[in-house]
Amino acid sequence: MDARPTEADVRYAAMDLLARREHSRAELAQKLEQRFARQRARAERRRVRREDHERAHEQAREHAREQAGEDPSEQPGERDDPRRRERAGAAHEEFSDGPGSDLRADVGADSVTESGSIPGALPANVVEAALERLESEGLLSDSRFAEAFVRSRIARGQGPVRLRHELRRRGLDAAHIDLALESAEVDWNAHAEDVLLRRFGDSMPVDARDRARRIRFLQQRGFSFEACHKLLK
Repeated sequence: MDARPTEADVRYAAMDLLARREHSRAELAQKLEQRFARQRARAERRRVRREDHERAHEQAREHAREQAGEDPSEQPGERDDPRRRERAGAAHEEFSDGPGSDLRADVGADSVTESGSIPGALPANVVEAALERLESEGLLSDSRFAEAFVRSRIARGQGPVRLRHELRRRGLDAAHIDLALESAEVDWNAHAEDVLLRRFGDSMPVDARDRARRIRFLQQRGFSFEACHKLLK
């Protein structure tokens, strides 16, 4: 049965994603839409395969009747001739055996919702209701996501410019971004110096070209030009 996913279906999928890692609200909503879209596509492919299989089966039956020379005007006793049934069975087997003969009509477990239906379009109001409930239960939090994201990316050697960009891309507003960066309590100049040291060691730039290369490296890591220039003046 084709049905729209319920709030319980959406919540079940959201909990599965949150069990893997923290998500922002916008990021989670996008992933839910993608997940249900994939499920709809899989369910549609299975529906087409099932219809093709049923069509092939009906064609096999018609072919078997033709091979047996069955005539609708014949009397029932004539159709029950054992030799005719044997010919019909052989013809059906010959026609139906092939690459598509083992197709299954059932829908796979990865293409059904928790309520047991094949997913239809994902209503926005259902997603919003599920996300609001997760937030009220403390299972979804943009603030917690932003703080965890900043900590993990600082450990990778990224700077504040890149962090702001990445958080905006994940749907965080300016207030959450500012709070997460402030909560990290990082000396960004010292952090940039540490990142540069890990990449180039304690050697000084040998010329202007080498200095420009190091500035580009720091900018790619997410540090401002001013911070890079100050560090490599």
